[in-house]
Amino acid sequence: MRNKILILVITIIIVLGMVDLAVIDYWMMQKQLVSAEEENTEIYKKEVAEVKVDTSKALEEKGQKFDERILNDDSYLILAMGETGNLKDGGYTPVFERPDKASNEIAELQYNCGIEVSVENVKSGVGYQWIPVKIPNANVIGYVNSDEISIENIKVKNITEDERRNQIISDAVSYIGLTFVRYGDSLETGIDCANFIRQLYEKAGVDIADVPNKMRKQSEIISKENALPGDLVYYAVNNGYGHVGIYLGGDLMINSAGHAGKIYPQGGVRICRLQYKDREEYEFCKIIR
Repeated sequence: MRNKILILVITIIIVLGMVDLAVIDYWMMQKQLVSAEEENTEIYKKEVAEVKVDTSKALEEKGQKFDERILNDDSYLILAMGETGNLKDGGYTPVFERPDKASNEIAELQYNCGIEVSVENVKSGVGYQWIPVKIPNANVIGYVNSDEISIENIKVKNITEDERRNQIISDAVSYIGLTFVRYGDSLETGIDCANFIRQLYEKAGVDIADVPNKMRKQSEIISKENALPGDLVYYAVNNGYGHVGIYLGGDLMINSAGHAGKIYPQGGVRICRLQYKDREEYEFCKIIR
């Protein structure tokens, strides 16, 4: 009888021990699950945080920012320069109706040529993926993607000690957007390259010929190092007739061109780099002495 009671007691102890072990195992398993869940949550939070930081950084790097000093200084012109393409083949940056590539294309910006940024629609210190630009001949605002352009800040007022040069450049940029007309001589309805320059020079009191190749013959050929804003940039194109623009300093000039299109920004009065498609070789010509 005693042996039976002893066996029963031992059995009960073993069963209770197994229950305790099961409870302990269950508790340990739950703790591990909670720890794993917490760890995964921390990993998720970390990943989200890192993604947010990376995205913000990427947008900051891509988004074009504008200097407050330039935005508030009317002696500067801010341009978006077309970077899609190359000198050999040319190329165009699309100008969209809205800041969305699914919207309508309303213009094309030629490679190495510029379109004026609408400074009224940008703020300093803010990164812009889409840049608002002016299309004055259509009286609308378009948008270019910052991945496809570069920004140029150009001083266009009081840039030399010669008031004639200052006047020529100040007047020239005021006609940005004017249509190109072959042999045209109107600063209201359309004008060609030579008549554009002739009228600007004459308004500043400088006598000048009326066709590009004669302008070149009238001038002194100089190096880029000796060129000043307001001097001429001559291109030996059009079977000897030539093409001319006005040097703005640095790597830029303003002209009235129609070989890639007569309507701004593909043509007309616009600012381009010294080299762009079909205008790769040039000379600096000095008439103002």
